[in-house]
Amino acid sequence: MDSDFARDTRAFTELHYKDEIVRLKNSGGNPDELGNLFSLNMISIRDYHLNSYGISGGPPSFYPWILLIVAGLIMISACMNFVSLTLSGSLQRSREIGTRKILGATPKNIAIQLWLETFFVCVLSLTFGLFFAWLILPEYNAILNYRLRLLDLLSPQTLILFAGVFMSVTLLAGGYPGIKIAGLNAKESLRGEVNHKSSRLQRVLTIFQFSISVLFIISAIVVSSQVEYLSSHSLGYNTSEVISIPIGKGIDKEQALERMRAELSRYTWVKAVSASDANLGLGSDGTLRSSILKFSHENKDYSTNFMRVDYDFLKTLEIKLLAGRDFERNMSTDTSSIIINRKMAEQMGGIKRILGKNIALNKGSKVIGVVDDFHFQHLRKKVEPLSLYINRNVSDIEYLFVKVDTDFLPKSMEIIWKIWKEVNPTADIPASYLDENANNLYRKDRTFSKIVMIGTGIAIVISCMGLFALALSATARRAKEIGIRKVLGASVWRVIRLVSSDFIKLVVLAFAISAPLAWILLNSWLQIYAYRIQIEWWMMGIAAIIVFLIAFFTIFWQTFRAATANPVECLRI
Repeated sequence: MDSDFARDTRAFTELHYKDEIVRLKNSGGNPDELGNLFSLNMISIRDYHLNSYGISGGPPSFYPWILLIVAGLIMISACMNFVSLTLSGSLQRSREIGTRKILGATPKNIAIQLWLETFFVCVLSLTFGLFFAWLILPEYNAILNYRLRLLDLLSPQTLILFAGVFMSVTLLAGGYPGIKIAGLNAKESLRGEVNHKSSRLQRVLTIFQFSISVLFIISAIVVSSQVEYLSSHSLGYNTSEVISIPIGKGIDKEQALERMRAELSRYTWVKAVSASDANLGLGSDGTLRSSILKFSHENKDYSTNFMRVDYDFLKTLEIKLLAGRDFERNMSTDTSSIIINRKMAEQMGGIKRILGKNIALNKGSKVIGVVDDFHFQHLRKKVEPLSLYINRNVSDIEYLFVKVDTDFLPKSMEIIWKIWKEVNPTADIPASYLDENANNLYRKDRTFSKIVMIGTGIAIVISCMGLFALALSATARRAKEIGIRKVLGASVWRVIRLVSSDFIKLVVLAFAISAPLAWILLNSWLQIYAYRIQIEWWMMGIAAIIVFLIAFFTIFWQTFRAATANPVECLRI
C-alpha cells in the first residue's frame, strides 16, 4: 500500500470522512504510523484482482496456480497416455516398420514420420480443445468471476507460451515413441518380436498416471467433505429464519429501523426486529466489515472486535446468553454498557470475574452480560473476542435483521421487501436470508471443490485409457501363453485373474505412492481453516475402492476377450 498517497489525501479524508473519523475517535481507535485514524490507500491492479482483501470479488491469488497445477498434471497424464498408446500399437506396426527398413528407410525418416503423425493428431486435438473451451468459457467465467475471451490468447506473450507448450507436448508425446519404434531391429520387426523394454516403460507410465488419479480422487473426497463441513457447521445463531436488509445511504438509519419495527409489528409471523453496523456472513451488498479496539484493564493490554447492535439483537438471532442480562429499553445506563462473548470473558479472567465490572472501552463500559461464542467471521478464523454495544453516538447501524416464523418463510421475503421499499424508496440492494449470507462466504471454497472434481474426472478417464492400452499390449504379447494355459485346462476366470493381477499390482503401487503425498498436501491445505475436518482412514478406503473398481472394469473386457478367445487361433499368432 502507498503511504505517500495516504499522506497526500489526508485533507480529503478529513473533509469527506468526518463522521467515520469521529466514530473511530469515540470508539478509542488507534492511529496508524502516520497518525491517521482513517486513511485512503492504493494497491496495484494486480493485487486488486487477486487479493485477500475481499474488495474485488475475484478469486484468491492461489487460484490461478491451482488451475495451472491441475492443467499441468492432466497434460502430463495425457502425454504419458499418448506414449503408452503409441507403444501399445508398436506390435501392430512392427512388420510395417521392418518392411520400410528393408526397403531403405532410415530410423531418422521413420522417427520424423511418426512425430509428424503425432503433430497432426495434436493439431486436431488443439482444434477440438479450442472449440470446447469456447463452449465452456461462459460457465468458467461465471464460476471464477472472470471476463476472459478466446481473443485474449492472441497476445504475443500468450502465443509464444502457447506455441512453446504445444511443441513441447508434441516432442514429448511423439518424439520418444517415434525414436523407440524407429530403433526396432528390422528382422525382429518382420517376425513381430518387438522389444519388451517398452512394456516396462508403459508400466511406469501407468503407475504415474494412476498416482495422479489417486491424488485427485483423495483430494476430491477431502475437499468436498471440508466444504460440506463448512456449510453444515453450527454458527451459533439462527440462520434459517432471519432476513438481513442492507440499509444503504441517503436515509436516517435509526428512523428507518423504528419505522420497520412499527410496520412489521402488525404481522404475527414477525418474531423480532433488530439491527447492527455489520452484517453476518456475506450479504447481497458484498461487504465484509470488522472493527477492532485495543484497551488496557488492570495493567494488561487487550483487544476486541466490537459491533454496534440494537435492542432485541440476541432475541432476533437466538444467540445464547450465558450470564447477566440483555440490553433493556428502560435502562438508560445501557448506552454505556457492553455485552461480551465467552472468548472475551475467558481472555479477561472468566465470566464470574468480569461480569459487572467496568472496563476502559468506549471511555468506560460496564459488562452487563456474556453470550456464548458465535461465528461473526469466516470459519477460517477461531472465534475472537467480541463486544456488543448500543451507543448510537459511537456508530450507525447498517443492516436490519428480521426474524420470521418458519411456517411463513415462502412469502415473508416478498412482504418484508415491499414494506422496506415503502420505508426506503431508493433501496436497491436486495435482502437475503442469513443462511444465504453464510453460504456466500464459502462460494470460493465450493469453486475450488468443483475444480478438483472436474480435474478428477478428466484424470480418471485419461488413466483408464492408459491402463486399457497396457492391457491391450499385455494380452497381445501373452496371447500364446494364454492359449497354452487354456489347452492345459485353465478356466476363463483363472486366466482373467492371472492377467488382471499384474495390473492390480500397478494400481496398488500407485496408491501407495500417492496416498501419503495426498495426506501431506491436503493436511497442509486444511490448516488455513480454524474449523476443519480430520483426514480419516475411511476417506483413503473409499479412494482405494474407487481406484480398484475403475482399474478392474477398465481391464476386464480386454482380459475377458483374451481369456475366451479360441486357443488354436492364439497359438497361430
